[in-house]
Amino acid sequence: MNKTRGGHWLRRNTTVDDLLDDGVENDSDTKVFSEEAPPSPGPAADALQRQRTAYAGEQRTQAVSTARRALRQSRSFWGAGTGIACIVAGALLILHPVAMWVSHPGMKRAWPIMEWVSQEGSVLYGGVLVLFGGALTAFSLFVPRT
Repeated sequence: MNKTRGGHWLRRNTTVDDLLDDGVENDSDTKVFSEEAPPSPGPAADALQRQRTAYAGEQRTQAVSTARRALRQSRSFWGAGTGIACIVAGALLILHPVAMWVSHPGMKRAWPIMEWVSQEGSVLYGGVLVLFGGALTAFSLFVPRT
């Protein structure tokens, strides 16, 4: 790739905002292109440094509390309720197995399929339903550690 094509690719795939954004993301409040002299060492510079450190710590604390609040809100109680309902239905199938005909709806223009489920099959389906309900409940209420 020659220089011209490389320069065009770089201009098409990056923006000035992307390039200048890095200072903000790294908690840098300094003016990069300013012509001011750096502050001289002394009590004023120490106070300014303490103020900047306190501000950065405050911003970090606010970001962490916002993230924790978002994680707490990520729990799905509807999903947990559905999982508990599956657990209850599966437990009933295990405790009181029923032999029955089950109708499965067909695809387009196909007849529904009838399946005979024995008592042993009912216990098996109940066990699968309990496992599915437990996994759904755990997944709905799980909040990752921070």
